[in-house]
Amino acid sequence: MTNTGNVTLTSVGVDDPKVGSVSCPDTTLVPGASTTCTATYTLTQADVDAGQVANTATVSGTPPTGDPVTGTDSVTTPIDQAPSIALDKTAGAPSGATAGSTIDYTFIVTNTGNVTLTSVGVDDPKVGSVSCPDTTLVPGASTTCTATYTLTQADVDAGQVVNTATAGGTPPTGDPVTGTDSVTTPIEQTPSISLTKSADVTSELMAGDLVNYTFLLTNTGNVSLDTIEVSDPMLEAVTCPVTTLAPGESTTCTAPAYTVTMEDANRGQIVNTATATASFCGDGGCVVVDSTSSVVVTTLPAVIEGDTDDDGDGGSGGGALAFTGFEGGPAAGLGVGILTAGVLLLVVGRRRRKA
Repeated sequence: MTNTGNVTLTSVGVDDPKVGSVSCPDTTLVPGASTTCTATYTLTQADVDAGQVANTATVSGTPPTGDPVTGTDSVTTPIDQAPSIALDKTAGAPSGATAGSTIDYTFIVTNTGNVTLTSVGVDDPKVGSVSCPDTTLVPGASTTCTATYTLTQADVDAGQVVNTATAGGTPPTGDPVTGTDSVTTPIEQTPSISLTKSADVTSELMAGDLVNYTFLLTNTGNVSLDTIEVSDPMLEAVTCPVTTLAPGESTTCTAPAYTVTMEDANRGQIVNTATATASFCGDGGCVVVDSTSSVVVTTLPAVIEGDTDDDGDGGSGGGALAFTGFEGGPAAGLGVGILTAGVLLLVVGRRRRKA
């Protein structure tokens, strides 16, 4: 400060409401004399948010006679603003590995700049709504936001959930600032298929009977299956109405009816095994899963009722004769006649020897 008058000034000092106490080495100034006073001011967050400090001070001194004289001066100091925000996103363990299971996410949002941020929030298109307890953050402050995501079948089929979120906040001046973070959560994949084969048999079968088989396929894993097929060496092509199955879904496949042969009848049973296969292709490549199922049905050989003992009484004697020729038709009838004639000749021959 400088005494710009022509009389000596005493009680010279500076009043600065913002700065507070101002130290002046000289409090008496003769005309033309000066003194340099000093003070230190500590910035507040409001100053930084404002981007400047505007300050006005008043100097005063008392002349030998009359009222004190005063002078004022102002200075504006700009403050550099550097708004920024950071996001740290984490995922909890999935509650399961099927569609409908959930993943809990946390989003730690931190004000890494030097100005206060308002309208703080998190945008996550995959998760949807994110809840944040605080939406205003001073520099260095953090808030933990949360959200829960429900797995889709596409997530399980992909074997992972890749998720990117963006945190944002608005500084006192200028455009909003943002920060992003991503997290990948692996999902365990367990492809499997089940086959249950059945036959529409209600009684024992004989040569020439027809057997209809059905094949119930169920996706018992947690991923979608495709290229579904059933193979059965005893049957012609097995037809399935669909070739893809989502987890838990089933389909029933069919094949043309099977005709029981004489060999089947004489064997006493038909044992038939089918195999179902399906494939699943993920990021780790393709795998093929399979399942087998067997069905056993009982068969009876063809028989001829007649006299097979030595007494010629027409009784059954030694029992029924198993027929192992053709299943029917003219040839079968001719065979039956020849066999019957042979039995009669044998009986007549035995009686003559006895006589």
